[in-house]
Amino acid sequence: GQLLAASVIALSPINMNNINIPMDGFVNLEWYTFGLFVFPGDLIMILWILLCINAIKFINGSDGLMEGNAIIICLLFFVLGIRTGAEMTILLSLVLAGGLAGFLFYNFPPAKIFSGSTGKTALGFLIAVIAILNDTKFAASIMILTLPMMDLFFVVGKRYFLHKPKGFLDLIKINDTNHLHHQLISLGFSSRRVLLVEISITLLIGLFAILTTGAMNLFFFILLIFLTVIGILTLHVLATKKQQLEEEKQDEETESPESKYSY
Repeated sequence: GQLLAASVIALSPINMNNINIPMDGFVNLEWYTFGLFVFPGDLIMILWILLCINAIKFINGSDGLMEGNAIIICLLFFVLGIRTGAEMTILLSLVLAGGLAGFLFYNFPPAKIFSGSTGKTALGFLIAVIAILNDTKFAASIMILTLPMMDLFFVVGKRYFLHKPKGFLDLIKINDTNHLHHQLISLGFSSRRVLLVEISITLLIGLFAILTTGAMNLFFFILLIFLTVIGILTLHVLATKKQQLEEEKQDEETESPESKYSY
């Protein structure tokens, strides 16, 4: 279903003809044209849409988390659209942010309603397309989505090394609690605090993406990826240690009084 939706965009007049690269200008992605399909630009666009859909879906493990992050992302896209004069980006990002704000009112922890798998997929799809419509700032769009993307790569990478799946289908069927929000919850954060922490990180990264240009943009992008990876790894280690301590404490409490005298 995701591949079909992405292919519809790729076969439409919307194309990814180039990507802006800091210091090097633009990389031309229009090598060959087959009707409405541009190679390799539209192929990269299909992969981008699939990646974005699943990155957005992956952060929906706590009340309001996906919706809160998506509102910040849409508002940042709105600012980018204003700067570049991309009318469709301005319109779609603002409408989507407004709709999500109304939904978040009931989805805020403790949530009364939930978006479900269909809602998550549709939201990721819309965000991916909005980023493409503002193609002159596609690199900035990638920076704005750094947190969900890095969370996706970390979780998928760990699942692969731990479970050794035989194929891609086996990999995507694996469920675990290695996401960033799971680590924060393991450390004692409430759902509201998890929401506030993650949207603050998304906002901070997005502001760097908007305010920096050229070489500074590339420098901050590399720095943010490095800090995000270090942060995720640190939280994972702390959460794992806390869980081990709790398990050891629980084991001690279940021992019989006589056990300490046994040989």
